[in-house]
Amino acid sequence: MDNGKKEQILVVDDSRFNLKVMEGILQEEYQVATARSGQECLDYIEQYGADLIFLDIVMKGMDGYEVCKRLKQSPITKDIPAIFVRAASETDEKLAGFALGAVDYVTKPYQQDELLACVHTHLELHCLRHKLETAVEQRTKQLVASHRETIVTMTRVAAYKDEATGAHVARVSHYTTE
Repeated sequence: MDNGKKEQILVVDDSRFNLKVMEGILQEEYQVATARSGQECLDYIEQYGADLIFLDIVMKGMDGYEVCKRLKQSPITKDIPAIFVRAASETDEKLAGFALGAVDYVTKPYQQDELLACVHTHLELHCLRHKLETAVEQRTKQLVASHRETIVTMTRVAAYKDEATGAHVARVSHYTTE
């Protein structure tokens, strides 16, 4: 994944303290941007994009679930991996997050090594998925082009066959009328 550019991670949380903690953990390996509300997140993503988003579930105004739902509805942002963040580890909350399209769930307080492993894994998966989709798209284009060439060739063969059959019928009928 090392392509010379640091991946952009957006951390969304209404707590300045939590944003600073996450930023401190991530900033050595990644470009980190922060947003303090769901709307600020959506505005940031629209303008700059991101390679991965950490979304706090409980925020004033628009919660993390609503932000995720909106991100997954847009063809431009639907493939950005979203990871939910929460102080408690409630199964119902996890399931709700996964149902909305989140790829993972981390709990506070953060464990640095675990958090970095999570980020690395999901960025790698995102990159591999993109490469696979690109390869499938290219192969599909090749197959469509090959199919078109086959149709053109078969049309030419059929025309040649019709022409040859017509010429043969003409010769046979010429000899039978003599």
